[in-house]
Amino acid sequence: MKPTIVAARAVFIAMTAALMLMALAAVAAADSYARTPKAGDSVRFENAAAGEKNAWAYADQTWLSTFLRLSIDAALSGAPYDRSSPLARVTERGLVIDNGTRASVQEVHFFHYREHDDLVIRARILDGQFRNRSVWTTAAELADASGNKYLK
Repeated sequence: MKPTIVAARAVFIAMTAALMLMALAAVAAADSYARTPKAGDSVRFENAAAGEKNAWAYADQTWLSTFLRLSIDAALSGAPYDRSSPLARVTERGLVIDNGTRASVQEVHFFHYREHDDLVIRARILDGQFRNRSVWTTAAELADASGNKYLK
């Protein structure tokens, strides 16, 4: 076989494997959500179902991912919440967003860590204190434009 055919097959196999992993992550994340927001969807921040007056987000994906990993680690280890813990320091970087704040979904990504899956969303806030700012959150902090939560 010619080297270009071998290379093309290797790329195809790698791409197929990556797509399969993404599909598996989508199925696992889908277990927590009734449906998945998509780029372009109109949403609003809504954490009232959890009894909160506000939802939360992060200015960038790195901080959100760090928060999710530390939260999972803390839950698995049973570590008590301590104001000096890494989780507390990352939590302080979160943005508090009023319930009902409208936004538009820009990107949706699957997050996987230690057998835990989630959907992370980049959304542009359309009103309120953070108007016209892009933030990162989870689908659990959002509802669709009609107020229906994504979380089951």
